Amino acid sequence: MEAFQCVRSKIESKIKDVLRSINDDVFDEIGRWVRESFNEICSYRGPVDPSKQYILGLFIENIETVDDILTFAELGLNLKSRGYYVANISSLDFSTKNGIEGCLIAFLRQLLMVEIEAADISLLASWYSDHGKYEKPVVVIIEDMERCSGALLSDFINMLRYIVRILLLNFGNSEI
Repeated sequence: MEAFQCVRSKIESKIKDVLRSINDDVFDEIGRWVRESFNEICSYRGPVDPSKQYILGLFIENIETVDDILTFAELGLNLKSRGYYVANISSLDFSTKNGIEGCLIAFLRQLLMVEIEAADISLLASWYSDHGKYEKPVVVIIEDMERCSGALLSDFINMLRYIVRILLLNFGNSEI
């Protein structure tokens, strides 16, 4: 039994090392993609095409339920270590009971790291304009997205698109 436990422990350790290595490679690719996309958005100087998407979207599906919380947490930490601002939002924040305000409050709490009671978008604009924060991308990770209310998720994404346009207008793209 002792030999079995020892072998099992070594196998589990090796599997975790392999998964961590795979995640590190994937996280590096995601980090590069976020930076390249953010730089492209920031360098855009023409008039806004209403069909152009300013929100960067990354959808990761088919992650095992047991591993997804840990994977998203590790992805968030990896992106934060690159200097990006990261908000990990749960599908529970996208309940119809809380509405769009619940989604925005969860988002703002994650970024601002303060307790807020109302979804005040001006707080986000003030925070983002402080001390050069606008030079770094904001990444939103929505955990367990398939459990989100589709209507709320759509409203949240549209709200973020609107906010991004305002922020681009305020931070260097005067033609928007």
